[in-house]
Amino acid sequence: MVQARKIRVLVVDDEDRLRQMAKSLLQAEVDIQVVGEAANGRAAVDLNTTLSPDLILMDIAMPQLNGLEATKLIRKNSPGAKIIVITAMADEPYRKAAMDVGATAFLGKGSLYNDLIPTIHTMFNQTMLN
Repeated sequence: MVQARKIRVLVVDDEDRLRQMAKSLLQAEVDIQVVGEAANGRAAVDLNTTLSPDLILMDIAMPQLNGLEATKLIRKNSPGAKIIVITAMADEPYRKAAMDVGATAFLGKGSLYNDLIPTIHTMFNQTMLN
């Protein structure tokens, strides 16, 4: 049986605790691989260039370059990039701003535990393997 290629994910958040939680959720999936992590938008833009991840999990409020600015730059340089914008401020103005700069999906940090993996699988049209 041929195993499908893993979804390569870059995790970007200035909160170490949240990055670790997201990485734990992602690494528990047999079809997902965390290929890198960043604590600010500038590092996310640079790592997108060097790692070419399939998906970026991007926080909004970060130092050096916020997630919306980083998303806009990444989409300009990598038009096919898939980016899930995450934020603690999960109300409509933030959702609209994220989608306006090219986010593929938007999740509140409070819903990551329940919604992150299904959202990724939907985006990549894959079923859970475990």
